[in-house]
Amino acid sequence: MRTIGFFADPSIGVVQVPHAFYNYDPTQSSLALQTTLPDDQRFFFEAVMPSRDGWDAAFCCGSNSVTRGTALRSVGDVLPTESITEDMLFSITASQGLYHALSL
Repeated sequence: MRTIGFFADPSIGVVQVPHAFYNYDPTQSSLALQTTLPDDQRFFFEAVMPSRDGWDAAFCCGSNSVTRGTALRSVGDVLPTESITEDMLFSITASQGLYHALSL
């Protein structure tokens, strides 16, 4: 429900929603820093991606995203496979068709 409204802007091709993990990462667990050190994913999705979005430089991180059909069609109806980071490559390729990613 929180993602669909953003597609009212025809330039939005992907809405990226943060990933949430219930288990602590190894650094947090090993050093007993669960409450004082945010895990990498949380830092990335709560600080890095919103900052990138502010500069219109957000990108798709695969799962937990919603993609506009016309954005996918603009790259041939399939994710590009020339890279192991096909989600980011999709963002770059789709942005050439004037579609942008938005990070929540």
